[in-house]
Amino acid sequence: MTLSDKERQNDEEMIKDLCVCNGMSYENICEDGSEVEALEMFFSGFPRMVGLSRFPRLLTLTIVGQDVCKIQGLDDCPLLRELWVAECQLTEITGLQKCVQLEKLFLYDNKISEIRELEPLINLKVLWLNNNLIPELKELTQLACLTELKELALNDPQSSPNPVCLLFNYFTHLLYHIPSLHTIDSYDVSEKNIKDAVELECESEAAGRKLSGLREEVTSEWLEKRFRLDVAMASDRKDMSIHFLVMELETVGNIRFEEGNTSHAWFKPCYDLLLSRFCALDFKAYNIAGIKINRIMRVHNRHLRLLFEDKLCTLLANNESSLFSQNYRRRLEYLFYVFDPERCAEAIQRTHEILNILENGFKSASVYKAVGRDSAVPLSNSISVCEEPRIRLVWQKATRCGAESTEEPLPITQGQLIVSKAFLGHSVPLRAGVPVDEEFYPKAHSVYHGVCSSELQGCCDCSQKQTLWYIFHPELVLPEYLIDFEYITQERSQSTSWSNPDPPGAPVGPDDVTPVANDEQALDDQVLALEPVLKPHTKLLSLDEQDLLTAARANVLSQITVLNLHGNSLSRLKELSGLIALRQLTVSFNALTHLDDISFLYNLEYVDASFNQIVTLKGVRGLPRLRELDLRWNKLSRAREEMSVLCKHTSFLQRLDIRHNQWRQVRRLLLLSVCLCVVWYYALVSYTTVNLDGQHLSHIDNLEQLVNLRWASFNNNQLTDIEGLQHCLLLEELSLNHNYICALEGLSKLQRLTRFSINSNQLQCLDTSVLECLTNLHFLSVEDNCITCLQGVQRLRFLFELYVGNNNISTSRDVYHMKFENATEVFGGRLTADMLTEKLGHSNYKEMVELELPGCSVRMVDLVPAELFKNLRILNLERNNLTSFSGLVYLPNIKVECVCVESLEPLMCSLEVLHLGYNGISNLSYLQLGRLSSLKALFLQGNEIVHVEGLDGLSHLCELVLDQNRVKTLCEKWFRSHTRLIELSLNDNRLRNLTNLQLIHLQRLHLNNNKLQTICDFASASAADS
Repeated sequence: MTLSDKERQNDEEMIKDLCVCNGMSYENICEDGSEVEALEMFFSGFPRMVGLSRFPRLLTLTIVGQDVCKIQGLDDCPLLRELWVAECQLTEITGLQKCVQLEKLFLYDNKISEIRELEPLINLKVLWLNNNLIPELKELTQLACLTELKELALNDPQSSPNPVCLLFNYFTHLLYHIPSLHTIDSYDVSEKNIKDAVELECESEAAGRKLSGLREEVTSEWLEKRFRLDVAMASDRKDMSIHFLVMELETVGNIRFEEGNTSHAWFKPCYDLLLSRFCALDFKAYNIAGIKINRIMRVHNRHLRLLFEDKLCTLLANNESSLFSQNYRRRLEYLFYVFDPERCAEAIQRTHEILNILENGFKSASVYKAVGRDSAVPLSNSISVCEEPRIRLVWQKATRCGAESTEEPLPITQGQLIVSKAFLGHSVPLRAGVPVDEEFYPKAHSVYHGVCSSELQGCCDCSQKQTLWYIFHPELVLPEYLIDFEYITQERSQSTSWSNPDPPGAPVGPDDVTPVANDEQALDDQVLALEPVLKPHTKLLSLDEQDLLTAARANVLSQITVLNLHGNSLSRLKELSGLIALRQLTVSFNALTHLDDISFLYNLEYVDASFNQIVTLKGVRGLPRLRELDLRWNKLSRAREEMSVLCKHTSFLQRLDIRHNQWRQVRRLLLLSVCLCVVWYYALVSYTTVNLDGQHLSHIDNLEQLVNLRWASFNNNQLTDIEGLQHCLLLEELSLNHNYICALEGLSKLQRLTRFSINSNQLQCLDTSVLECLTNLHFLSVEDNCITCLQGVQRLRFLFELYVGNNNISTSRDVYHMKFENATEVFGGRLTADMLTEKLGHSNYKEMVELELPGCSVRMVDLVPAELFKNLRILNLERNNLTSFSGLVYLPNIKVECVCVESLEPLMCSLEVLHLGYNGISNLSYLQLGRLSSLKALFLQGNEIVHVEGLDGLSHLCELVLDQNRVKTLCEKWFRSHTRLIELSLNDNRLRNLTNLQLIHLQRLHLNNNKLQTICDFASASAADS
């Protein structure tokens, strides 16, 4: 069987499947196909569109969830009016040329990136392109030919938007170019005032741009009075500005150009960058002494910026090295683009390439390779590397043409540079003899090599810094600035002409260089001899968001990783809470008294707080990554307290400098052995209580005589282990908080111990062998330790209360094996008066009429004494976990109750309204609701009810809500006793008929979103009721 025969056989099989899905006979398709007006195919792996020629009268075609990659086979369906090819694999829009009657086109959830070949669809009214890959506003302009288009969808809230939807003025662009639209992304935009506002805005912007263009023309007319070179420069600048304005208009502001001046924060850094990358020795052969910057344009290209950020995030997410992700900002550089001197020698060519780069970004590696360049984006940190090839080419052309010295110099005095933000990533040196191609550097994002442009660089440090980079991915290079500048040239001797230049790249002899005048040399020496003058530093007495952005030279707070606030007389650091990415903080030489404001900066690694007035570290929290802390020359005095804070909240601290503080010389108090000697004569045997908190104890000894000891507290000491308690066999409560204990050894014999607290110590685990011996332990608190797992806790069978907060526990699976029946009964979710005080913030229970407590994990109600709640009428306990309602029998005045239970005990006889919505109830019989004889309204929406049983005793029921359940049929006996039912709601169920619905007094019946086929059943039910 040939390949064509196999394809024909596969096509026949697909046509058979198509017939089966649409209830047709394949054998009769030739006869019946001409009568078919609608076809559909859902989720069956349909690979391509075949056999549609057999349905010439087809009006609607629906293909959803298939593997279709191309629209085809519709040439024989000229009457088609509605086409669905959704959730498929389309990459382009083709094959619709003959479908001129098409009115609705649904192509959502595909991979379409270009809008083409829609011109024939003159009757198209609805177009859905949600969740595709359309990138630019230019593509949307192709829809302007659809004059009848009323509804357009490109951004669905339930799926990913097209990239174009993220651009500025996306709505404005659509409304301006397609005024016939009534709906965009489900928003109604048919109102006349919306259209008028958009049209007025676009006309205002156009008028503003025209005015700007006129001003440039006036400037050019004025500049014509100056030298011809200046006139040419102004003319070029005007032409470039016009191009910028046209680009802004076409992209509706998604590409914006901003001319810089000294008032802009970015202007001076960019200005200084260009000056710092210029070396006069590189251009000495061309008699160039310096540069003059004429204009700096900042480029805001939203599309390219999104590509840059997405590519960068993808690289960081795919890289396995955390160090790479943490230090990626160090691999960001601002570099100059290196133009091709051969292709950009003429001003027109150079301008065209500049505009193309600023609008569409840099070319791909394959495009560079196709034109004979290296397969990467060439960038450099040196002006000479970028400009010297162009200047050399101009000199060579002038030499070949034999140009004589004229009044008009050669066009090397003007220059333009594109400054780009580049992510170098993993950069490796360029290997000799190996082409610049990603194929030969598989694990690198870029390659580089040093450049030495002239022999004169041996006497300049710039020769060691000039580098040429090749970046393989153009998305990692973002053009941000365009700089217009001109070279400052020195006058040559008359014997030197423009047509006889020095050989480019060759050193210039002393005779070829005009010597510097003696007065200029003296002036230089005088300037170098000046004493440096320190500029006065403006101090910040308080901080705000703008101050932080200025100090860190950032655009948003989340970008700040390094912050230097040295010497600003600051007393508080409140604004630092928003710096979630901050890693290094310098606040030395300020007036800080504490460091509470740096708490919970989870990424902070380095803090310099020296030379302040810090008196305590109490309040410092949440610094898990802090590695270096400098606290020199402060006013800290309590060593133990400060070290305790650091041990708890800076677990990874590696370097701590606390020199030159006011540390107090602590005089150790008498140890317990001395204390016991004092009280030896007072019959220690009778002692039941010992409290030795805060006594700087390091050991516990001499407790043999305290055989009746029942309560002991050794908080705030310097204990490192538990010892000396083995003779206190009657001990019931023990507290060892705020010590330095690392293990639980020493408690094995205390079998009567019921309460044990060892918070703020250095425990790393719970010793299973020790916990097995504490058979009567009811209360255990181990908060603020270094515990990593709860292994061994399951051995405590009678444990009621367990507190393990502020530890390093990664899993709680050991807790699931514990038996918490007793603790649950005693403490689990009890609604008491104390709980109300905490929730409401007051205790005016007698004035309480309505109580709202939804979603508070209430398990049982214990509101006593009842006299305090005598005025309570309404209680809402929806979305709780109630298992018992017996506590409300003492509140007889409640009339409305909203609860969330699956089993209720008998409630009070006065209850009239009950809410049981969204509780997963499937069986009403278990609730025993028939006992609520006074119930008038029952709400059971959002459950799993199939049979409406167990409501027989509700003779006073007037309103019943059963929305969003699973009721399929109605049984006559269900509503037999509900003779007073006025309103019944059964929305969103699965009802198919109403044959057994016979309610005499029913006035309102809600049946939305059911499966009722006809209204016959409803008519019969209505007749029976009447």
